[in-house]
Amino acid sequence: MPTLVVQTDQVYTNLKALPHITAGRLVTFKFNAVDFRTRPEKRLFRYAVVPGRAASAPPKTDALWQPATRNAEFPWPAKARGEYSFFVQSIDRDLNYSPAAMAQLTIVPPWYANAWIMAPSGTALLGLIGWAFVARSLVVRRKREAEQLRGQMLEQERQARLKLQASNQELERAKETADAANQAKSTFLASMSHELRTPLTAIIGFSEMLLAEAQTDGKKEQAEDLTRINDSATHLLGLINDILDLSKVEAGKMELHLETFDVAKLVADVRETLQPLVAKNTNRLMVDCPANIGAMRSDLTKVRQALLNLLSNANKFTESGTIKLDVRRQSSDTIFIINDTGIGMTPEQVSRLFQAFTQADSSTARKYGGTGLGLAITRQFCELMGGSVAVQSEPGKGSTFTLRLPSEVAKAKSLDAAISSPATAATSDGPCVLVIDDDSNVHRLIERTLKDEGYSLRFASNARDGLRLARELRPSAITLDVMMPETDGWTLLSSLKSDPELARIPVIMVTIVGDKELGFALGASEYLIKPIDRNQLVLVLKRYLRDQPDGQVLIVEDDANLREMLRRTLEAEKWQVAEAEHGLAALESIRARKPAVILLDLMMPVMDGFELLAELRKSEDWRNIPVVVITAMDLSPEDRRRLAGLTQRILEKGAFVREELAREIRNCLEPFRVR
Repeated sequence: MPTLVVQTDQVYTNLKALPHITAGRLVTFKFNAVDFRTRPEKRLFRYAVVPGRAASAPPKTDALWQPATRNAEFPWPAKARGEYSFFVQSIDRDLNYSPAAMAQLTIVPPWYANAWIMAPSGTALLGLIGWAFVARSLVVRRKREAEQLRGQMLEQERQARLKLQASNQELERAKETADAANQAKSTFLASMSHELRTPLTAIIGFSEMLLAEAQTDGKKEQAEDLTRINDSATHLLGLINDILDLSKVEAGKMELHLETFDVAKLVADVRETLQPLVAKNTNRLMVDCPANIGAMRSDLTKVRQALLNLLSNANKFTESGTIKLDVRRQSSDTIFIINDTGIGMTPEQVSRLFQAFTQADSSTARKYGGTGLGLAITRQFCELMGGSVAVQSEPGKGSTFTLRLPSEVAKAKSLDAAISSPATAATSDGPCVLVIDDDSNVHRLIERTLKDEGYSLRFASNARDGLRLARELRPSAITLDVMMPETDGWTLLSSLKSDPELARIPVIMVTIVGDKELGFALGASEYLIKPIDRNQLVLVLKRYLRDQPDGQVLIVEDDANLREMLRRTLEAEKWQVAEAEHGLAALESIRARKPAVILLDLMMPVMDGFELLAELRKSEDWRNIPVVVITAMDLSPEDRRRLAGLTQRILEKGAFVREELAREIRNCLEPFRVR
């Protein structure tokens, strides 16, 4: 019996499990026979396709049998649906017929020709078509409604845009008003600092002079009255300083002047300052500060003021008790703990403690006095330095204040982040000039100014790139902007001058002095802050008059009372004194006789101190006259050192002419030119 395989979409060897075959599909029958007596090329096959399910093969001579063939496969297109039986026989060389192999097939119509499927499908299709028409009408209606809604939304958007534009314009006007108010506040701080401290200088100075005379003459009653005047003026000065400090912090004008100082020395100084007040209240001050506690890098003045505020506050509310100051290091912080055995506070009083112009309650204010500014300023200073101040208190048992400050305060960054840009260059064969400025317009201006002078220009837009290029290029001169983000020009200047390999490079400062009341004095030798300490003034003048015992001191001050006080103070030291009420009068006095030293106020009518300094710089005979600036502005010792000796020249950005800049650089580079 031959073997039979049926192939449609796949090959089926199990003839009893054949699936239904779709009409129109090609069915291939493959057969083979094992016959060792007949060679394969002589082997014959015949087959028959019988409609219906036949139980046995057709008779041997039945017409359904196809003629014998040597082909081993038979392709049969299944056209009509129904039952079919397929038979195949092999024929050997002796014409013997083998038993027939059989496969029964079921041919079914395709799904689209099946009425059982198509009838419901047609019904469903008609329903879908009907729903399609209905849906189309719904879509058209929805689209019409959507168009109407879109129009409404566009109108609402237009109205909202108009409202937004109006709101933006209102916000812009509010911003301009706020900027104007902020500028007015800054102007107020500058003017009030001058207008309030200047008369106090005269009051304190004259009272000290009269007090010294009264004590010398033995006039005890007058001396007591003058002491009260001096104490009241000093108290008023402290109040004014507190108000101005608080206003500066709130206006964002308060700056940190960082320096490294010994903590133990600071604590000893604070203890010595506070000791008379402690003794007055019959209190006992105990200080626990290790001698090897080390140094801090912070704003010494603000740390000292914060400690004095807390300790004096503890002393004020403690009578015949104990005040203790503990100082310790914890990780990267320095902690000051002030504990007292005073009256203490309730939780409600503690909650109002750090509010400006607020005390624990009205009865406390009446009994102990004060403005409530000290603690508010202390907290503002601590937060400005990156620290904090906390308090724990219990009524009748005292209070404990904990002042926590970083041992190394990071320099406060500008509110506007600096944008670094890569340095560009304008090259030539001449001496190299490095321009450090964050304003690209200044780069272009200096390039146009100096390109015809034969210099090779390199540019940096921030202090970091400037320092790097200075070390790489070793330029012949550097022009440096003062007001730059992140790291300002003064800090970079200190870095340049502290590097032995860069210290000799001439540096020309290009700075902005837009608000003269807040600017640095150009070329000043010393700075004294009003109210003036008479002893400090005398020491400064002795330093500059040491080589000129008969030299004249020129006082340039618009306040007549302050001029009189200064004149009497200096005449008491046997010095010759000349006076001028403003810069123009000072120039006339200098032309008449060149002074040995000039005492100069910055804020004056007609010609202010800045303009006078600029005039002095123009004259070869006058530019070396020592100038001691007397100002009500806060200028740190670091700023004084920077102006005193680190710069070759200071030019005012926006006021210098191109020829002046070229001349200054030419003068700086003249020693380096190749002859």
